[in-house]
Amino acid sequence: PTLLSARFTCKELFTTGGLIVDDATSESGKVIKVTSAQTNEVAWFGPYICLEPGNYTVKFKLKTNVVGGYEKIIKLDVYSNSMQKELASVDIYSVNITKALTWHTFTLQLNLPVRVADAEFRGLVLVNDVTVFIDYVEVTPLNIFTNSNNK
Repeated sequence: PTLLSARFTCKELFTTGGLIVDDATSESGKVIKVTSAQTNEVAWFGPYICLEPGNYTVKFKLKTNVVGGYEKIIKLDVYSNSMQKELASVDIYSVNITKALTWHTFTLQLNLPVRVADAEFRGLVLVNDVTVFIDYVEVTPLNIFTNSNNK
């Protein structure tokens, strides 16, 4: 298989109470804006893509209005509904934010021993008084495991 990156923006991701807003500082020009008051647990999710067995880098480009301290802001994860399993995750704390309302990229390493038919990339559980903007999620395969017996 050809190793190509895929980028998902507000056009492909879904939100549970957030808004799609213009943002000239984003790469796509529009972002998903979610505040803690707008969501119960899942801030954004999707797009349910198929991933072959292999190793991937998943980048979340986001910004928030919170900086400093050690308060948990959001959890980023890769999830499969059919497997009912979290495949990779990272917690983002305010200490990870060097400047408020500035884009930061957070990276997950994803290792899949089996094919996943419905991978989704989520932002979960915003804390009180936090606003998070997501520009995109980018999935880059590092290598794909192929079975030489399959022709």
